[in-house]
Amino acid sequence: MLACGLGEHYVSLEKKEALLLDLSQSSDDDINSIILKHSKNVQSASNEAFLNKIKAISNAFSQDSLNGILEYLGIHNDEQYHAQILAKILKNAPDSVCVAYEYYQRAQHMDFDAIIDQDLILARNFAKGPDFYEGIRAAVLDKDKSPQWHRESISEISAKDIEFYFK
Repeated sequence: MLACGLGEHYVSLEKKEALLLDLSQSSDDDINSIILKHSKNVQSASNEAFLNKIKAISNAFSQDSLNGILEYLGIHNDEQYHAQILAKILKNAPDSVCVAYEYYQRAQHMDFDAIIDQDLILARNFAKGPDFYEGIRAAVLDKDKSPQWHRESISEISAKDIEFYFK
């Protein structure tokens, strides 16, 4: 929050009650000093690290296609955060990755009601596919965290495959 400029002070949860008590017993002239007394000094290095992550995400996801995003992350994988993002994307079911990308492209031009309708269609169609059950098996039933998706790669998925989920 501080790194994004959405706040000026950070007060930990442990100091919340003391801050509120001091504020309730103070005059308007004392407010800044009381807040400073209870504020935690947040390292600017952590703010910089956070802003670097935001920049990495923005640069990667500003590409104009899913393949563009994946290529960007692959090219810039020397930067640890890019490699982490790419690994997280690629561990998911290839169909899910493609459908999620297409969903966000479409949702930008939809109103709330249309998005809710689309969500219901997607949920029904994902439940029809084998990857939904495989994900549950790997995460909940067997807990092996090694799903065997019915497609091995995003490159195996056609536009027709993606469109199935939206109808």
